[in-house]
Amino acid sequence: MGQFEMLDLLFQQQGGTVRTAQAIEAGISKPTFYDYVKAHGMEKVAHGIYASPDV
Repeated sequence: MGQFEMLDLLFQQQGGTVRTAQAIEAGISKPTFYDYVKAHGMEKVAHGIYASPDV
C-alpha cells in the first residue's frame, strides 16, 4: 500500500479529519502529507488539522 492510499484509509477511519501528528505517527512524512493535502483539496480547519472537502 502506498502512502497516499494509507492517507486515504486514515482520513476514512477518522471521519474525514486528520491531524498532521496522526499522519506522522502512521509513518507518513510531512512533505508527503502536505502533497496529499494539496492534491486532494483538503481544507486546513485549525493548526495541524485537515479535513476532507466532503466533510
